[in-house]
Amino acid sequence: MNAREDLVVDLSTFEGTKTLALTIERPFPHEVDNTAPIEIAITIMKAAASVVVQGNVKTKIKTECDRCLAELEIPVNGSVEATYLSENDKDIVQSEGHIESLENLFLLTGDLLDLSDRVLEAIIVEVPQKVLCEESCRGLCPCCGINLNDDPDHECSKREETLDKWHQKLNDLKKSVSS
Repeated sequence: MNAREDLVVDLSTFEGTKTLALTIERPFPHEVDNTAPIEIAITIMKAAASVVVQGNVKTKIKTECDRCLAELEIPVNGSVEATYLSENDKDIVQSEGHIESLENLFLLTGDLLDLSDRVLEAIIVEVPQKVLCEESCRGLCPCCGINLNDDPDHECSKREETLDKWHQKLNDLKKSVSS
């Protein structure tokens, strides 16, 4: 049984509420590079017209700094929130005009509920848009690519290469201000 199969729940096997507590090593090897097992705690509540899923997902993922490209590990603590409606119930809610205002609403077909997309979503949403190794990261030299955190006094010899007109005027202005 692979790790993703652990995230498929047969809704016909229980009534009311079911708690799912799992620790999975690498269920999404192509989407997320997790360095710690993914801890999943989810509650599934069945009602007459819907299935409500709530819980959280914890792990650590490997990524890189957006400025200096250093490899780093960041903790992820995401939440899972979803409501599943059957085909018939979807039509009723849609006819009343409320379906557009509902977030995290999904269509349920059959008795098997695959939670892998919700778990993956909980991880991805928690990764910051801009990941930095530290707030004061200086990044890479734009000319030679050396990590400026390792060499803060770096003076690039390639800097003197021909600049376009706009950058040349900016460079001239910078020299006149510093003189």
